[in-house]
Amino acid sequence: MLAAFGLASCQTPKHVPPPPVQQVTAPPEPAPPPAMKPPPPKPKPKPATAPPATTPTTPIVVAGLSRGELTRTLGEPAQRTERNPGQAWVYRAQGCSVEVLFLFDVVRNDMFAIDHKVTGTDGSARAEQQCLQRIKAGHAS
Repeated sequence: MLAAFGLASCQTPKHVPPPPVQQVTAPPEPAPPPAMKPPPPKPKPKPATAPPATTPTTPIVVAGLSRGELTRTLGEPAQRTERNPGQAWVYRAQGCSVEVLFLFDVVRNDMFAIDHKVTGTDGSARAEQQCLQRIKAGHAS
């Protein structure tokens, strides 16, 4: 028996094939992003043929003007009255009027507008400017 055992151990072992090799595959490469298209060209501005009907105008500021500056801006007043301690000038336009109060400035040695009151409007700043613009337009014509 020993001999059989010894002979059995001398036999060449059966060839056991190696386990199959798993092939490792890399994940698929992501597709390249689509080419960026340039933005469409901006339309060319059309040349203006005429200014819009509501062209914004420069606001007329009365406070701080001298009598000469106010006359050049709004023209001659419809009425001038002496008020203690200064003068009041009244301008009138269609549907509104503006009263400007002047006081003497000793540093500048002249009368300057310190305040104004607009009547005949809804009291808004826009309506005030519209009244002043009408007075100015009447002076220009």
